[in-house]
Amino acid sequence: MREIRCRTRIKRQDQESGPKASQRALRRYTQLVLQWLGQPPGPHALIDATLSAASLEGGDEVNHHAPQSALPPEARTVLHDLGRALREVLGANLVGVVAFGAAVRGDWGADRNDLEIAVVLVNDTPASFDQMRPLLRGSNEERQIKALVLVDSEIPHSLDCFSVLFDDIRRCHELIVGHNPFASMQIPYEHLRVGIEHNLHDATLRLRGARFEEADSREALAHTVRRTVRHVRTALHALLCLQHVSSGNTLGEVLDRAGHVYGIDVRPLLDVNADPRHALETLNALLRRSANDVDTPGDWQ
Repeated sequence: MREIRCRTRIKRQDQESGPKASQRALRRYTQLVLQWLGQPPGPHALIDATLSAASLEGGDEVNHHAPQSALPPEARTVLHDLGRALREVLGANLVGVVAFGAAVRGDWGADRNDLEIAVVLVNDTPASFDQMRPLLRGSNEERQIKALVLVDSEIPHSLDCFSVLFDDIRRCHELIVGHNPFASMQIPYEHLRVGIEHNLHDATLRLRGARFEEADSREALAHTVRRTVRHVRTALHALLCLQHVSSGNTLGEVLDRAGHVYGIDVRPLLDVNADPRHALETLNALLRRSANDVDTPGDWQ
């Protein structure tokens, strides 16, 4: 992983807007992303000053502590510059930008180099997507910036549909710019319980399909198991929290605690390539026991 040691010199031009501001934001962000991707910067890169959360223009909430954030410094630099660029082109239509996912949890590594952000808008107009598109294309096949675009007024009405996802963002995120709609979010217990159950059963069905579609390919089976393990981490972590079981945020920590709770040796899930079929059976057992538990919560409700 290439460590970014560049910072962007940014002049305060609060009153400037329009095409020139958009071009300036795009050029600045593009140069920084090129550095992050390991490509040489262009001749117009303005690189040498320190960029930090404290240097952002007015209007941001004070982010004294990001809940359990483990966002690497080089990723934080890229995202803060992206947030600044998004604010310049979107203006008052941008509510806030929040980082979440593997990088914030501490799972950013050789096979997880994507950065995930929630971009919260006042209105999702066609123009807003035209403004964001050039900025969010600064990625390649190895490192991607994935944006979840939300409309602020719709979030409270979506808690039942996206309870597990929103709960995961709420528990582990970092505010990049603007207002943070997840900080004080309250998700009803039943929304979360049903969401967890849906995620676990959905993963079980996907694994059953893998037995037919990928039975002759060890590599394909290993890929499906790894992908499913990452997918159910969020539901398993939410289930542990409902049970008041203490757990870290990383994939390994969640699997370890879930294995302890349900009496399953999860080591095959930590090295799926060694024996994909053994990992498949281990994951099936974990899903079966955890899904049954969330379906009949008993004393821990």
